[in-house]
Amino acid sequence: MKKITIAIDGYSSCGKSTMAKDLAKEIGYVYVDTGAMYRSVALYALRHQLFEADGAVKTEELQKEMKNISISFKFNETTGRPDCYLNGELVEKEIRSLEVSNHVSPIAAVPFVREALVEQQQKMGEDKGIVMDGRDIGTTVFPNAELKIFVTASSQVRAQRRFDELKEKGYDKLKTYGVGKDLSYKEWKEYLYQMLQLGYIEIDYMSAGHLKVTPLGRKVLFGEQQALMTIYQKIKDFALPTKKGGYKYRPIRPIESTSVDETLLDPLQQLRKQIAEREHTPAYILFSDDALEDMVRKKPVTLDEFSEIRGVGQLKLDKYGKVFVALIRFVLRLPKKE
Repeated sequence: MKKITIAIDGYSSCGKSTMAKDLAKEIGYVYVDTGAMYRSVALYALRHQLFEADGAVKTEELQKEMKNISISFKFNETTGRPDCYLNGELVEKEIRSLEVSNHVSPIAAVPFVREALVEQQQKMGEDKGIVMDGRDIGTTVFPNAELKIFVTASSQVRAQRRFDELKEKGYDKLKTYGVGKDLSYKEWKEYLYQMLQLGYIEIDYMSAGHLKVTPLGRKVLFGEQQALMTIYQKIKDFALPTKKGGYKYRPIRPIESTSVDETLLDPLQQLRKQIAEREHTPAYILFSDDALEDMVRKKPVTLDEFSEIRGVGQLKLDKYGKVFVALIRFVLRLPKKE
């Protein structure tokens, strides 16, 4: 039977890796864990001191080392799963460590790392007979794959899978495990907004909108700097007199300490920077500062409104409109547009 390439994409914590591994085992194909490849590069960078003290990647030094990084997979008959090898060394356990997990996001964001690993992945697929899962597998890595699968799951299922995965890795043994469990959803939401505005975390718009810790946030995380945040307090009620002589209770709405314009400009700049780095394009070519300021003033929440922004033609509207509109709606706390 003719062998084919199977590409599996999907949202995080949907079980696409489990599906890919089981499928490959069942039909006798080679499974390639693309996430393990990025983790292997992160492990190599850690071993060769290619991170700054604040967690940033020493990109120039890493780029010189990329030619020395070779990643392969071998089937483990005992576990029934493929193991990852870095330059011939079995590193399956090491790449799943907490230290590597904390450093893999900045590695995956480096354009030349992505290019190098995509090239390796495509070479692995030349002989067919492989199952590969990961982001952009069916669009960037194997756009012509004979079989493409996109996996989805409810938010409850995804959350439970991630929780079980973290417990399996022993995260529940950390002294910080469970900290904040007494906080409500609304309290966590308010604190996350504060951390975003203070620069402790940021939204990785080029990685499905995941939150990631910034270099400043790492200093707070490791006790090098103190976080200054406003304590959330539940909205209290107060009584207003009515026309009939009675009193009607209404909630006191909190006063926003930062203007919407100030809140919006920073994430717009972050998104422009992330796209520019990924496309190897100067940020000002993507969107000028005047264009960003126009977005702040007009606050476009539809594609039609975004088309009115200074410097936005049909090409930029088609290519970047959806992601910028989605970001503006998020900052303005509007519901997602279907």
